[in-house]
Amino acid sequence: LGNTCYMNSVLQVLSHTRTLRDYFVNQSYYAYDVNTTSPWGMGGKLTVAFAELLESLWCTTETTAPRRFRGVFGQFKPDYAQYMQQDAEEFLSELLAGLSAELSEECKDEYVEFKDANDRPDEEVAAERWDDLMKRENSVITKLFFSQFKSQLTCTQCNLVTRNFPYISIIPLPLPEFPHQYYELILHTTGPPMRVSLKGSEGCLILLLRKKNF
Repeated sequence: LGNTCYMNSVLQVLSHTRTLRDYFVNQSYYAYDVNTTSPWGMGGKLTVAFAELLESLWCTTETTAPRRFRGVFGQFKPDYAQYMQQDAEEFLSELLAGLSAELSEECKDEYVEFKDANDRPDEEVAAERWDDLMKRENSVITKLFFSQFKSQLTCTQCNLVTRNFPYISIIPLPLPEFPHQYYELILHTTGPPMRVSLKGSEGCLILLLRKKNF
């Protein structure tokens, strides 16, 4: 399978998303929703390959290698056809987009000019944006993985406030950086070797070792 750890991590997460798993495996609801005419999908091939993979993971006791799914996804997105490492977040985004396109009741890519928010309540403006999304991608993927956030900008010159409620499917979160790290050392002194666990910064560790004359 090549360097596919990025794919494995995403597939494991989606596989353990219970509502999504039940949709594809336990009840096979997806079979009634596949849109074979979507111009942004593969005529349902990607959805079927994903469903077969989940069925293999949860309905058999044999080891599963996602070769067929990987091949179909490589046809859908040729950049992933090679045996090279890829970004897991980008893979997740592309996969959700492909599944959503093939499972949407409607796929209308029409330009919509929204009315200004003005003094209307947030709920009304947000619902207007969400309804537009549902007209274009009314799928189980959208309902499970998409959400909205409020964006508000204030002009520093005229104090005009503009509000928007874009929808998103992925929220990147940075990993926290801790001021201290854990070190495990094996110290060779005049006696038998000692295993020591220390907590602190690298600089403090060096000073400690110098002070103890290790």
